[in-house]
Amino acid sequence: MNKKLRTALLLSTCLLFIQCSKNKDTAPASPPVVYAEENEFNGSHDVAKVCRDNVSVSLSDGQFNTSANAVFVSGTDVYVAGYEFNNNNILVAKVWKNDTSTALTGGSIHAEASEVFVAGTDVYVVGYFPK
Repeated sequence: MNKKLRTALLLSTCLLFIQCSKNKDTAPASPPVVYAEENEFNGSHDVAKVCRDNVSVSLSDGQFNTSANAVFVSGTDVYVAGYEFNNNNILVAKVWKNDTSTALTGGSIHAEASEVFVAGTDVYVVGYFPK
């Protein structure tokens, strides 16, 4: 093996080890953020909530029973699937995105969202809606 080739291999090997060495100045990884859905009785109604690291945020004003059934995080957006009773005592399927609700049904027959999944800009919801 000629001297130039040996030098190039030695340099390449040294650079590889230098690049793979641990950087002692790197900050430790931050703990993961934990999201969960919950329901809490306010004295007269169930209130759907989403929790981020044990900090709860109500998803409704508490006038009607609501339920949070599933949570999904996509980037910085938090989606919750569930339902809210309307003033006719009918279950309305809902999805909350960042604490803002969207009714998925008209409220004339019972419906409920039980799961939510997001892929890109598409939001998929699983639930119950009778024919």
